[in-house]
Amino acid sequence: MRSRVPLSIIIPCLNEEEFIQPCLSHIYSAWSLIDPEVILVDGGSRDRTVDIAQEFPCEVIRTEYRSRAIQMNIGARESKGDILFFLHADAIVPPEFDSLILKSIQRTRGFGLFAYDFYPNSSLLSLNSWFTRKRWGFTGGGDQGLFLTSALFKERGGYNEDLSLMEDFDLFQRLKKQGAKWEVIQQPLQVSSRKYQNNSYLKVQCINLCAVMAFRFHVPTSKIRAWYERQLTKKVGS
Repeated sequence: MRSRVPLSIIIPCLNEEEFIQPCLSHIYSAWSLIDPEVILVDGGSRDRTVDIAQEFPCEVIRTEYRSRAIQMNIGARESKGDILFFLHADAIVPPEFDSLILKSIQRTRGFGLFAYDFYPNSSLLSLNSWFTRKRWGFTGGGDQGLFLTSALFKERGGYNEDLSLMEDFDLFQRLKKQGAKWEVIQQPLQVSSRKYQNNSYLKVQCINLCAVMAFRFHVPTSKIRAWYERQLTKKVGS
């Protein structure tokens, strides 16, 4: 039986060679209390993502599934952490992120998220970032780095693998509805603003809003994702 560790970091990715090196580098330089278990679940990258990841002491799992929900569930099943931290490949963790997560879980016994800032940033994007520091209705996106106890993740059934999009909002809403306590860590992640670099700010905001509203009105996520990717100048992430 695999021995337990305090924290497992699970990173789903697909063709992230531009971002995976700084993501992993900051994880290994920022941890303060524990040596984290890092599991990268690759959905079939055709660039150097896996080669770069293998330069670090992380576990790399290759799968044919190009679905964040499935990839994150695979990573969770293979993990041995008492706490799971789901992180996007274009995110950079703050100093002592592991200590922040452990202390947050000790307070809530539930789950939590990080606020985030964009890089490169702008005044308009700073406004978006400000909202991630609050407990608003649109809180809960995957860019905020959800963390929770492994026991709670299993109890709630993990990510819904029928969803090809919005799997993060779905799990967040289920956790809230079932009474789990949570908080937002104010020391922010740094998240790439690549969508905004290739599309106008207003366009991305409108697309995001329409996607969220369509999800809340139970439009199939396969249709939302196909529409979403047609609207953006450049496909982003897995």
